[in-house]
Amino acid sequence: MRNRTMRFAVLGAMTAGVMLTQQACAGESTAEPVAAGSTAEAPVPASEPAAPPNPDEGAVPLCKTTDLEANITLQPDGKGDTRMGLVTLTNKSDLECTVGGRAAISLKNPADEVVEVPTEEVEQPGEAARTALKVGSSVFQGIKWTVCDKGDSSCGTGNTLVFSLEASTDGEPAELSNFPDPAKNAITMRSLQVGTIQLSRQGVVAW
Repeated sequence: MRNRTMRFAVLGAMTAGVMLTQQACAGESTAEPVAAGSTAEAPVPASEPAAPPNPDEGAVPLCKTTDLEANITLQPDGKGDTRMGLVTLTNKSDLECTVGGRAAISLKNPADEVVEVPTEEVEQPGEAARTALKVGSSVFQGIKWTVCDKGDSSCGTGNTLVFSLEASTDGEPAELSNFPDPAKNAITMRSLQVGTIQLSRQGVVAW
């Protein structure tokens, strides 16, 4: 009888031990313990893909007006009231730069004021060329205008022409060839057309 009582006591102790072990396991956490006063680190995000390369990185910069010098040569074969000019744009800077489109051309009077002249941009002699202009190299464009009587109030009158790559009017003075003496203030324009930049002189003033 005594042995039977001892077996029940041992069996009960074993059963209690198993239950305590199961409870302890149920309460365990898989997280690492955090020391007092510290904060858990946030999970590290996945690396973002590298940004695609900038297509303009390393590209030749655009020419500025101050990078160029302009010569405008009056053509000898004007007909009636129409006159033509060959604009030569040369890179005078120390670096290669990109040109395209056209240079705006404006008439100025002796007071250095821009004279208002109706101006039209035309795709002549064709689509503009875009090119990297080496130091000392030139590109070309044509201009065409209608002359008028200085006594007419609608006639624009001046003594010099200026060019700009950034603005539609004003800019830097161009060197003029075959034009009247600036002292005579004899450049007249009722209207002006400005052609496109080309790589060659050929055909630039044939429109």
